[in-house]
Formats: sequence, structure tokens, C-alpha cells
Amino acid sequence: MGVSLVSGNSPFNRSFGAPMRILLRLIFIVLVVVGACVLLTLNLRAKLDYEKTRAELNAHAYTAVQIDADDDALLARIRADWQSSNIIRGFSSDALEALEKHPSVSNLVDVVTYRLPEYAFVSPSRNTEPLVMATILPVIRLKSIDQLIYVSDDRHPAFIRCLPTAVMVYTDEEAGLRETLYYLARISQMIPQL
Repeated sequence: MGVSLVSGNSPFNRSFGAPMRILLRLIFIVLVVVGACVLLTLNLRAKLDYEKTRAELNAHAYTAVQIDADDDALLARIRADWQSSNIIRGFSSDALEALEKHPSVSNLVDVVTYRLPEYAFVSPSRNTEPLVMATILPVIRLKSIDQLIYVSDDRHPAFIRCLPTAVMVYTDEEAGLRETLYYLARISQMIPQL
């Protein structure tokens, strides 16, 4: 059994014991409150940054619309008359792979139409996936004149109208996601023949 240097009835314990215990409790409470305030402040700052990014990205989110007969006719005319540049496994494929998704039209549609959810204040770890998406979205979302991605019924071909003179068409192939940029070579092709 150990010998206590300060016995329960010592003058030191009687004169300093109760105030010291109160002081230690007070210091502990102050440290807990200060720690909670620091944590809350950091979390609020992260939330504000997240919400700013969320507002920016969601403002530029695409909406998926189904390809109708007019869109089919436009796509056929574009494929027949416009010049093209084909890329298999281009930057969209790289971006999808960075998100650990298989490069496909279906996954591309899911990503470009993705809207960041509200900040998970209670569980900040739930914000990790949206933050990863936030880094990839500006790369994968092309400039669009209407913020729409036109998708077929089976979600295999899809296209984005980048400019009145440029359309990006996505198709699934065995070798991977094909990205074909169709464009008008001459401005005179835009003017209807009178």
C-alpha cells in the first residue's frame, strides 16, 4: 500500500483541496468550451466554402433530356454534314475513372447532371464524395449553350450542344467511351441557302 504525502486531514488538503478542485473543473470546462468553439468555427468556415462551391456548380449543372425526333434529325444532319474529331477514352473517360466510375455514356450523364447535396454539418466525412465531385465537375462539364445533355432512351448515345457550330457526341464502344466533336468548318455552312 502506498504512502500518501498529503493525508486526507492535512492542512494542505483542507485549505487548498476544495478551491483547487473547483479551479481544475473550471479549467476543464473552459478548455472543452474553447475546443468546441474552435471546432465549430472551423466547421462553419468549411460549410461556407462548401456552400459557395455548391451554389456555383449547381448553377451550371446540366439537365438530362430525352432525344426526340427533331434531335434525331439534327444529329443525323450533323453527322452527315459537319466535320468531326474522334477521341476514344478522352478527357471525359479520364475524369470518370478519377471518380472510380466506368467510362460510359450512362455514367457521364449521371456525373454532368450531378448536383452537390447540402453540407453534412453533423457528419463532415459525408462531404468527401461531393468534394471530390466538385473538383472533377468543372473539367467534365463542357460549355453548353443550353445546359442540357440530350440522351437516348437506352442511355447510350448522348450529345451536348457546345456552340451553335459545335456539338459533342458521346457513344459507348467496346474500346471505351467515344467522344466525337462535330463542328462546322466554315461559317457559310451556317447560313441557309436562299
